[in-house]
Amino acid sequence: MNRCSMISKYVLLFLVPFITVGCWDRTELNDVAVVLLSSLDERENQPGYEAVSMIEASDRTDSNGSNKNDKVMSLTLTGKTIADIQIAQDRQLSRMIMTSHRQIIIVGESLARNGIKDNWI
Repeated sequence: MNRCSMISKYVLLFLVPFITVGCWDRTELNDVAVVLLSSLDERENQPGYEAVSMIEASDRTDSNGSNKNDKVMSLTLTGKTIADIQIAQDRQLSRMIMTSHRQIIIVGESLARNGIKDNWI
């Protein structure tokens, strides 16, 4: 093995960890709204659906990392499809909606009786 290829391997091994790690895709906590609870049911006397979400949007502005301004809000939306409700929810909130921490999902009786699988689109 020649000396030039050996040096280039070491340089590459040294630079790879610095290139591959970083915070390029980080999301600030002030830009996130965490959905804690969601409920979904068919609307009475009208076609479409009604959804209620409990959303936490905390501002962590305190110097020691504690929540300074906790905001939990209830958001009620209606739409012809569930996709319409999700689009309306995105438009009403200025923050990115994070549903991965959702703890409770409530499905209304009429929607459960009519079948959930066929109603998602």
